[in-house]
Parts: sequence; C-alpha cells; structure tokens
Amino acid sequence: MARKLCPSCGKPYNGRKCGNCLYENFTEEIAHGFHTHEGEPLVIEDTQRRPIPTKDPFDCDRKTRSDRRTSGSRQAKKKTSIGRIFGILVAVMILVNAAFHLIAGFAARGVFSGSHEPVPEIPEDYDTVLFCDDSITISARDRELRTPGDGISLSIRNDTDQDLAAYSERIQVNGYQLPDLGFYCDLPKKSTSIATLYLDSQYLKYTGSDTVENVIFSLTFCDADSYEEVFEIDPLGAEAEELPIAPSAEEISTELLYDEDGLTISYAGYEPDAYDDDLISSLVFCLENTTDDEISVCTVESTLNGQTDSGLSLYVEIPAHTKAIGRMYMNPEEEKALAEIQELSVTLQAYVPAEDMDGGLRAVDIGPLEIPIHEH
Repeated sequence: MARKLCPSCGKPYNGRKCGNCLYENFTEEIAHGFHTHEGEPLVIEDTQRRPIPTKDPFDCDRKTRSDRRTSGSRQAKKKTSIGRIFGILVAVMILVNAAFHLIAGFAARGVFSGSHEPVPEIPEDYDTVLFCDDSITISARDRELRTPGDGISLSIRNDTDQDLAAYSERIQVNGYQLPDLGFYCDLPKKSTSIATLYLDSQYLKYTGSDTVENVIFSLTFCDADSYEEVFEIDPLGAEAEELPIAPSAEEISTELLYDEDGLTISYAGYEPDAYDDDLISSLVFCLENTTDDEISVCTVESTLNGQTDSGLSLYVEIPAHTKAIGRMYMNPEEEKALAEIQELSVTLQAYVPAEDMDGGLRAVDIGPLEIPIHEH
C-alpha cells in the first residue's frame, strides 16, 4: 500500500498526522471538537483574545530588556529636559542683569525721567553755580569764595535715580596742586548734599600769593555701593576775590635744585611740628612739569649729617603742564631741631616721558641734591 505524502512538508505520513511537521488532516473527529460535523460550515465562536496571566506568585520583576531600555531613556529625557530648563533660566538671569545695569547707567545720566520725586532745593546762600546739567548741580557760597579760609563748602544736587558718591583727588589752587587736599561726598538719589572742599591755607605762601585767587578741581561720580565709576565732570573753576587769608611776614624765596627733562625742582623751606616749633616735621619743594605727560617723583635715599637716613619720604604726582607743592615728611620719631642738622642731602627718582617710546616713561635718578636748609 502506497504511503501518503504530507501536503505540508512532502514527507510520507499516515494520512492523519505528519510525524515530521505535525500536519493533521481535518477530519470529522477534529471538526466535532469545534462543534461541527462534516458538511457543516466551521464556526469558531468567541474569537476575542484573552490576556495571558502574568501574575508571578513570587512577585519577581518581569520587565524585559526593552522595558528597561525604555525606562532608562525616559529618565535620560527627563534629565535632558531639566538641564535645558536650567540653562534657559541662567541665560534669562544674565540678560536681566545686563539690562538692569544698562538702565541704571542711563538713569544716572538722567536719560530716563520717569521718576518725578521732588528734589530738595539748593540752599539760598549757595548762590554761585559752578556746574549744572540734567543730572548734577554744583553750587558754592559767594562769601566763602571771597574768604575761603581752610575750605569751600559745596552744595551738590543729585537729580538722578541712583545713589552716588563724589570725590576729587587733585585740587589746584592759584595754579599749584597742593598737598593734603581732598573732597568726598555721599549723594543719595534725588537729594541735595553739602560737603567741604578742604584747602590748607598754610601752603598758599608757596604759591606766590597770600590769597586764593582761583580753585580748579575735577569730580568723579561713582556708584555709592559698588564704587564703580559712573561719570566724571571736567575741571571746574572758581574765582575768588583777592582778600588775604594767611599773610606771610616775608616773601618766600626758593632755591633751584634741578631743571632737566621737563621737570623743575626747587627747595622752598620747611614746616615745623604742630606741637613743637623747634622740631622740623617736613621739607617743602616746588615742582613743575612742562611735559605733555604726568610725572611722578619719589625719595630713593637721604643722608643726614653724613649718615644714611630712611626717615624722609616724598611722593608726588604732577599732571602735565602743572605746578605742585610737595612735602617730604620726616619720621615723627626721628624729627630733629634745625640746630641738630649740619648737612642734608636727598636722592630722588622721577618717571619722565621717554623720547623713543610713544607715551612711555623712563626712570631718572636725581641727585644727591644738597638741601640748603639753613638758608630758608
């Protein structure tokens, strides 16, 4: 009897079920399992899929690798999103900060006029206006310009929306930059402040005049909190009538010590100690800079009665085309009476313009210079 071939794989089989591919011929017995008989149509009821039970009695983690990858990618996306949000916040903060400083700078110069807070009026006795614009008004008392004594009181009105501070490091009187002068004033926004521009009248005699004929100064305005410079007002001039302040008994004479490289140094005398007139507290020099650059002069060495002495100290910065009065201070612990000094010499160093360097400076040793202390 010839064996039948499986219609599925072509291998011999018994006509009912292939032993190779497990093909099974559709018979009445099989059909009966589906509740049908030969000749009746096959109807399979309840074809809806049912979920396969996945409950694990031991509660083990049944996540597949793909599930783990999906979870990890979600966490990575979440971290990436947080990083992007943080970066955006930082960028916004930087832009807001830059905009704030820009607006504050404009406000300091009166660019914005949105604030209409009343500004206190300048006192009536400050009747001489030295400077005025939309941001700052500077006034002085006419009577103090006539007889300033040791200072001139200034009224400064701040019309800006920023707290400011004003200061001056260089003040010229009668064409000379004098030592120990200064000015500082706090200026709250939308307010008027009073401060004194100090003038030490004891140095007037070295300028060749016993009166304050003119005062020239510049003011720098900075932020009251950060002290960052906001703007500067060019040199202001104040004229005064020629009234005596500290008249000298005799005319001050000077001794020329050095005149080279656009720098002139002359010895003018000495100042006694404030508490003991017999002791010398400082030596006074008149300096003049005729160059187009600032020159600084300082002490390198001093010799007193043949012995090297470190108790004398001078440092002065002289703007271009300016005269200055410089004080060479003596160490208070080493102050001496005039009778104790037989000879005195000093060696100075100056930084003057270098001809082979555009805007550059070169160091120049000056001296030793013999100080004619007994002749003045």
